[in-house]
Amino acid sequence: LGNTNIIAAKSYLERVRAKLKANAKKKESYEDETVQRPIKHSEVFLLSNASILPTIDMKEHLDQLMTMQNNPSIAGINGWMHLNSEGDAVFKPDSARKPADYPVKPSDDNTGAVVIWEVPDPRAEYGWYTAGNDPYDFDVAPNSVSLGSVIVMQRGSPLNGGADRIVAEYTGRPPLASDFYEQVRRLLIYYANATCLYENEKQMIKDHFKKMMSIHLLAYTPGVMKANETSKTAKVRVYGQHMSPNVKKESEIYLREWLMTPIGDGKLQLHTIKSVPLLKELIGFNPDGNFDRVIALMLAVVQTIQMRSIVIEEAEK
Repeated sequence: LGNTNIIAAKSYLERVRAKLKANAKKKESYEDETVQRPIKHSEVFLLSNASILPTIDMKEHLDQLMTMQNNPSIAGINGWMHLNSEGDAVFKPDSARKPADYPVKPSDDNTGAVVIWEVPDPRAEYGWYTAGNDPYDFDVAPNSVSLGSVIVMQRGSPLNGGADRIVAEYTGRPPLASDFYEQVRRLLIYYANATCLYENEKQMIKDHFKKMMSIHLLAYTPGVMKANETSKTAKVRVYGQHMSPNVKKESEIYLREWLMTPIGDGKLQLHTIKSVPLLKELIGFNPDGNFDRVIALMLAVVQTIQMRSIVIEEAEK
């Protein structure tokens, strides 16, 4: 019987992984290596899928986050958005409210909770915050596993650390769709009138924002999307983004680039994500499934890119 040199074997496996990981074109090889020759038990179950997202890195980050859920700055503060007597949007913590989990179970109470990781910066002006929204329209759907989701992102700048990061999320399905859209509206107002790009196959959100005189919070179809250039809406000002298969593929590329952006100290932008259900969705993502948070994040990333181009155009003008 031979004796296994565990330290040398682990060191060798880590070197092989590092080499594959450094080559962005070898994502599948890196994942196959991890699954076929796992170092940890959980890696055995990381099956490859059709996604181009960095599944292994996100799984490692999720494992670390799960050990830190007693820290409020990591877990976030659960609550609900309200309006005060002056009409300002305010966030009120409510520990009784719980975020909708993933995978979604129709039998659960999926009303969800607004989760705040960072309150709005008092210096914030227009353009500091962007958002993405995957909506829904139907009030009565007792067996539905589709939720509405909005993700608010603070754009990176030298004033706030330089990296984009998610500061708030609301994913859920309250009894009335209008209740969901009103939570979205108040959240956008709370974050310095953040501009929100939404999936425009569902029009109830636009109708709700019009009724509440808040249409200015919704973004126009972004010009940065190459897939929009052949669309009939490319030449006109239309609110929201239609998530056609080509748009979804392009958005997935932008999302991967965003997740893999280095932010210093060996970390990637994906390491700024603190939402456990979002990470679960990202890890399990495939183009054919129902991934509400992932679509919301894709749209937030696209709107962030669009806002950068607007700043450049204005500066040149």
